[in-house]
Amino acid sequence: MRYEGDVYRPPSEAHSLIIQVTLGCTHNSCTFCTMYREKPFRVRPFEKVLADFQMARAYYPHVERIFLADGDAMCLAADQLLRLLDSIREIFPECTRVSAYSRSSHILSKSGQELESLRDAGLGIVYIGAE
Repeated sequence: MRYEGDVYRPPSEAHSLIIQVTLGCTHNSCTFCTMYREKPFRVRPFEKVLADFQMARAYYPHVERIFLADGDAMCLAADQLLRLLDSIREIFPECTRVSAYSRSSHILSKSGQELESLRDAGLGIVYIGAE
């Protein structure tokens, strides 16, 4: 995996494979948070994320949990997230949970049907920021 800058994850993701799907945070102006200040927000190309999945598969024989970093993977459109989750299921069939950070506005921007589809595809926990 090729990480850019500091990588943060919730304590409960200590044993998860961490893959940067986005870099930085979409909000990045909280007065109480400096986690991504040095990292302008951008979405990593799908091909690079997929290459990281494949690199991790070659290195790790068993991956039960995956955390989609950085600060707001849920900013991606539902179809993009579903494509990532489908790739995870294909490459890591033993994976039991995928998680990510999100702003509440990005969860609210998705329909109930989209959220159900994401859950059904393996997204198990979304950590919501206080922005």
